[in-house]
Amino acid sequence: MGDAREAASIGFHVRHAIGSLDRLFTYARGETLSETQLATLAGEKTLAPRSSTPTQLANDFSAAIKKAHAQLRATTEASLLETRLVGRAEYRRTCSACCFTPRSIPSVTWDRS
Repeated sequence: MGDAREAASIGFHVRHAIGSLDRLFTYARGETLSETQLATLAGEKTLAPRSSTPTQLANDFSAAIKKAHAQLRATTEASLLETRLVGRAEYRRTCSACCFTPRSIPSVTWDRS
């Protein structure tokens, strides 16, 4: 384990969770990531502090959860088993896996066919 000063802040993790939700639910809709989403992902790779206040982070996280809930409510049961392509490697996942997976990083055990 590294030095404690290298640990990611809670703000970093909250921003990553917001971005992960956005990306996974984009894939669940059968869409690819936009340039804005790719730029956000690239920006998540840094531990540099950002200027967001705790209140703004909480509001942004709440908005991301509400958006995800709205999409879940609008998702039909029939679409849950439809195949979605995830990431640049286009991992094959079901819509439900995109909506309910606990991780945003594709696992090597996922079907790549």
